[in-house]
Amino acid sequence: MTNLLSPERSRQELEGGLELEELADRLEGEEIDEVEGFDLVYSKDRRESSESHGSTYRLQETGTDWYEDENLEKIEVEGLEIDIQEVRMNSVTGETVLIDSDGKESRYDIRSSFEGSTTFTQEVGRNTYVFRYDKNDEDVRAIEVGGEMEPSYWGSSDLEKRAELMDKLYHETREQLWKEKTTEEDIETKDSKFEKLRPYYNAVTSRIDQDGRAIIKENTHIGSARGGHIKRNFKKAVKRAPNDSLDNYTIENDGSEYPIIIEEN
Repeated sequence: MTNLLSPERSRQELEGGLELEELADRLEGEEIDEVEGFDLVYSKDRRESSESHGSTYRLQETGTDWYEDENLEKIEVEGLEIDIQEVRMNSVTGETVLIDSDGKESRYDIRSSFEGSTTFTQEVGRNTYVFRYDKNDEDVRAIEVGGEMEPSYWGSSDLEKRAELMDKLYHETREQLWKEKTTEEDIETKDSKFEKLRPYYNAVTSRIDQDGRAIIKENTHIGSARGGHIKRNFKKAVKRAPNDSLDNYTIENDGSEYPIIIEEN
């Protein structure tokens, strides 16, 4: 999936703002890339999951150490009991794999999720379909990419449950991954652009506080930024952050080489 779903993207830029027919036309001929890595892997807690209670998933591992995971350790989906034993999710790109009790893996690509609906794609047989889950009506509409049929309701209760599960996990994890960290001295912005850069500033300075330095590799990502783009956004943020300056940091490999190492002077 090439469209990274970062919080800074406006609604008009998200594919969920398109009608299914338009999105299906746009996706025709698009190659599905292999998943580069998962931010989060959840396993179902069978003892806490039941038809009356719902499904509980516990965090097993994170694919990156850039995020704090205390608030991600347990996610509950009330009233939903589903045969999905493991969830692997890249919360930045939306790539998701659900694994059932037979070990069967199903891949979905979340395109967007806002205003009561979640849009995702899935390969069904040799064809790719675009699905839109309506949380209010609890139904799923679908259209084949490259097909000639108009969107129709997808009569599968199992897919509806999977869509509900992905919607819940996607929102819960992204809310926590991008949650602004509170500090003793709240940062006052110099201009409105700092708010968009705050996640990069927080992530790098938190890593420096914890490890003494922040190491950025080519495949390191924060939101939609990877590798050197993280360093670039951090430098922009520092310039706009009150009581901070680039003079306070040493950046090793500030050109195009990796790893990039940022330390506080």
